[in-house]
Amino acid sequence: MRHPIRLVVLAAIVGVVSIIAVWIRPVALPEASTVSIGGTTITVTLATSPTQRERGLSGRARLEPNNGMLFVFDAEGSHGIWMKDMNFAIDVLWLDNTGTIVDIAENVSPATFPMVFKPNTPARFVLELPALFAQNHSVKVGASILLPKE
Repeated sequence: MRHPIRLVVLAAIVGVVSIIAVWIRPVALPEASTVSIGGTTITVTLATSPTQRERGLSGRARLEPNNGMLFVFDAEGSHGIWMKDMNFAIDVLWLDNTGTIVDIAENVSPATFPMVFKPNTPARFVLELPALFAQNHSVKVGASILLPKE
């Protein structure tokens, strides 16, 4: 071994480059779809992977009217939502397997972070909408939402 320090340095460089490549790799953008709430059509971004669900709406400047994000989970559960890196308030609706609203958190502010909001009843889907959407459209627990086909 004539140059053990060079081998160690080379191995360290390869390791660091590999870590950076994995860390900055682009994440596939979620698909877009629509849901219907009481005759109002909402364009939603689907968050189906763990990475997409963790990122959610974080970092966005705003959420346009009649737009939202639909978090799709494999099974019903107590799926929590937080406001990490959020720049605006939202309404959060939890839905069961059939699209029935089982819980709502209205006008949730970014200032609530690190609080985690969870439904009182198990849910399979979480729909994030612009703040006050539920109030302005008289959306209540028990209402049904027409979900995209899986």
